[in-house]
Amino acid sequence: MLIKVPVTVIVGRQDRDIALCIFEGRNMSISRYVDELPEPAIEKITELEIGDEEIRGHIAITSFGHSTVKAVDAGSSSGTCYITRGGDLAELPRINLRRSSIMSKDFGRWVNVLSLPIFLENIINYDTDSIVLAPSRLGENLCITFGYSDSTCIRLVKHFILRARAYNSGAMMTVSCVGRIPQIPLEMCLIKEDKYILFRIYLNTLLKLHTRFKMLIVIAKGGNIVKRYIAENLTDNLTETIDEAFEIFQNL
Repeated sequence: MLIKVPVTVIVGRQDRDIALCIFEGRNMSISRYVDELPEPAIEKITELEIGDEEIRGHIAITSFGHSTVKAVDAGSSSGTCYITRGGDLAELPRINLRRSSIMSKDFGRWVNVLSLPIFLENIINYDTDSIVLAPSRLGENLCITFGYSDSTCIRLVKHFILRARAYNSGAMMTVSCVGRIPQIPLEMCLIKEDKYILFRIYLNTLLKLHTRFKMLIVIAKGGNIVKRYIAENLTDNLTETIDEAFEIFQNL
């Protein structure tokens, strides 16, 4: 879905569909996002409620300027979280949305989420499946693609983050999630001096892939690949593969 910026979008649910309340300037419209998402996952999205001043939904996203994309929790009942640019899981701040604050562009408490994955469930405390999206920019348009991550995919992502966080040795983490691609590829890379460990996974587990792998880990040092792991299917046993990869990385 492409929407011309500047724009603010509140995502919620109406009946059995994802609904979008779209503010473009002083104009407001409602549209529905119809796609192949599991009905039980849609039912967990907070209902969209539009009052004269207050608005409640699950998540709100705004985009303006050349590349700014920000988001907040718009009153979800289940919680929302995202992977930060530094590779941590964090909850989106929750605010009471008001038309006046949207019109006045009061986005001070909103957090930057450009090309970062957002989960519409509290995956920090629970290994649950979740609707996922990664808002991005395509020229003068905000791009929003919805996908669905099963619990196995989310466990693997969380396990890589856990191992990377435990590697507390002056390393730097980079995170990139390409929301313009329907499969929503997520790439996290932990870099230490001349070595790195790269983790790539496709968050939208509903879609068939055109690649032969669903998860990829690459370990390299001095510009040379030391080890590569390729998984054609996602299973819980792959947490052991991640552990093995980090052992190699730490010993380089």
